[in-house]
Amino acid sequence: MKTNSNNLRIAVTGLARGENPQPGGALVRSIRRAFPDAYIVGLVYDAQESGIYAEDKPDIVHTIPYPSSGQQALLDRLETVLSISPFDILLPTLDAEIEPLIKMDGALLEMGVTTIIPSLDSFQKRSKANLTELCDSAGVKTPKTLSAVDASAALEAAEDIGFPTFIKGPYYDAYKVYGSDDVIARANHLLAEWGGPLLVQEEKLGSEFNIIGVGDGKGNIVTKCSVRKTVVSSKGKGYGGVTVRDPKLNELCDKLISELQWYGPFELEFLREESTEDYYLLEINPRFPAWADVPAQLGSNMAETAILLAQGQTVDPVDDCPVGQFFLRHNVDLVGSVNEFGQLMANGTLQTI
Repeated sequence: MKTNSNNLRIAVTGLARGENPQPGGALVRSIRRAFPDAYIVGLVYDAQESGIYAEDKPDIVHTIPYPSSGQQALLDRLETVLSISPFDILLPTLDAEIEPLIKMDGALLEMGVTTIIPSLDSFQKRSKANLTELCDSAGVKTPKTLSAVDASAALEAAEDIGFPTFIKGPYYDAYKVYGSDDVIARANHLLAEWGGPLLVQEEKLGSEFNIIGVGDGKGNIVTKCSVRKTVVSSKGKGYGGVTVRDPKLNELCDKLISELQWYGPFELEFLREESTEDYYLLEINPRFPAWADVPAQLGSNMAETAILLAQGQTVDPVDDCPVGQFFLRHNVDLVGSVNEFGQLMANGTLQTI
């Protein structure tokens, strides 16, 4: 049963695009595909998030405080936003947003806002720091990974694992490091950008695979789509991929989501080792990725699935995406009005449509 799109009011975060795009723009497109008349509220941290000015933009945009400002600051701002442009469902798209929103879920419900996010237990189990323990429980392989609270500990971990190796921030960014000076420089950069703990991870050689999906919170996957990365950015982001269907990869995905009892969107990142053809889990992202609209174009609209689940509707499992379809990231230049930019900066609100 579909929702009447005339009554649907949804908020989406993460509208920056460009070299390292956030997922919000893709979700706006997917929502429009399923619910053409839905009212979409964009929640942004910066007036320069390019999705604000794109052709497929939200109906209205509001600035919100960064997660580091604290829960009360966000709740106070959302109360103001809701008085201007009410919405019923919030789809967060950034890693740093998820845990604070989990902890304020009760307050959001009192404000009439529903989210589709995992439990705190599930969220913490899939964190990079706990990934080895999760994989041991689920019977899934993962590269050797050590946690580090500072640059010195990161160097010790890298020397234990052996060079070259990868060093990762708690939320974003990963760098391949080749020696002690490289480790120290990258570790300090990541700590300044994202805080800790840092993760130092063994290098495995092979092809990268990503799976996007939506879990029902009972250990089942309602819909999923797997791709092999074919074009990778300097930061390891998939700028192109081909849809695949591998029973072995699907089995590993099922094990992990069942172990986590995951509710809501997810992205699993795997590497298939060249020498053994074994899959290794690299990380689990607790939200939709930037390529979330690709499955919607192939008959599996995951934003629609998430919205229906958030409304408490029963959603039948959807077939995997057809194999052999490719996507390529395509950037365009946007032109906007300085007056619009100034209005959003000054007032925190911009009516875009």
